[in-house]
Amino acid sequence: PEIDEALRASVAKFFQAHVDGKYRQAEEVIAEDSKDFYYNMEKRRYFGFDIVRINYSDDFTKATVVTGVDVEWRSPRVGVMRVKQPMTSLWKVDNGRWAWYVVPQKDWDTPWGRMNPGPDPQENKMMALFKGVDVATVARQVAIDTTEIRLKGYEASGGQAVISNSMPGDIQLRLSAPSAPGLEVKLDKETLKSGEKATVSVQYNPATKEPKPSREIVVAVDPTGHVYHIALVFELQPEIQKLLPKELQK
Repeated sequence: PEIDEALRASVAKFFQAHVDGKYRQAEEVIAEDSKDFYYNMEKRRYFGFDIVRINYSDDFTKATVVTGVDVEWRSPRVGVMRVKQPMTSLWKVDNGRWAWYVVPQKDWDTPWGRMNPGPDPQENKMMALFKGVDVATVARQVAIDTTEIRLKGYEASGGQAVISNSMPGDIQLRLSAPSAPGLEVKLDKETLKSGEKATVSVQYNPATKEPKPSREIVVAVDPTGHVYHIALVFELQPEIQKLLPKELQK
């Protein structure tokens, strides 16, 4: 436990320096052999962070830390998106304390998998382009099977919507459901790994048979920025529906 506590304190100091925009404060937790790399690398301002997972190795002298980082993601095709990006960092015991270090590599992790830098454009050698992300492709990788759930406004009924993840990495789901007597909305999974599905289940047991107004469920997806709006439509009693004009009965 004391090793884990010490590592988490160092990780928090490193990432908090990026949240505050005071990058020199991170020097205390950077390994000597990686300080030059840190000084020269581009610094990004984070909006927040949380430690997701720690994997120890080499008899608890090294660790791989996965941190969820709130950032603005920029790309030539997608533009600017606010995402919670999973970021993997390497840590080792250096001079008796946990320190961030880096192994130079030519690719990096993004919310859409690993990317490789492309050729520098002639008009701006300082800007590195990478293989673009097709917006339509990203949109198809997270899908929902329906955006409308029909319930009976006069007796017990239920329905569901299924969200699937075809992206190479994990996604996080956040459910926002309306409050109404007899209405119960559940999300069976908040974290979806690649290839997994989550179900939004709705059960309704009305206290009265009076007509009910439509309501809406909202499911937000991180880090893609998807927002799904699921309409809850409460059907009328058949005998009342027959009294409506034909154009409204549908």
